[in-house]
Amino acid sequence: KGLRNAELSTRSADDDALTLLQTSDGLHAFVPLATAQAKGSVTKDEDLSWEEFSEAAHRLVTAMRENSWPDERVDSHVKFWLALESHPWRHGSCEISKRALLTYQ
Repeated sequence: KGLRNAELSTRSADDDALTLLQTSDGLHAFVPLATAQAKGSVTKDEDLSWEEFSEAAHRLVTAMRENSWPDERVDSHVKFWLALESHPWRHGSCEISKRALLTYQ
């Protein structure tokens, strides 16, 4: 979803275009427009829904394999994510517990 939104975002014809943003310390700074647009389309891992998490995990495993990650590292990630998906909290009624698992990952 995030990649799709980034691809659909409007692009500047001028790759050197800048925009003015306020920094975390309250100062203003010019930053590349592309950076400012991309930053707005990113969802933190802990803010993903379970459906988005499952899709992201699947895509990441695919990317790992396409980029020749060692099998044992890919398998470790898959086992970890399967453990989260099958955890009792994941299928319970407490939304806080479900969110805790997403934050943990």
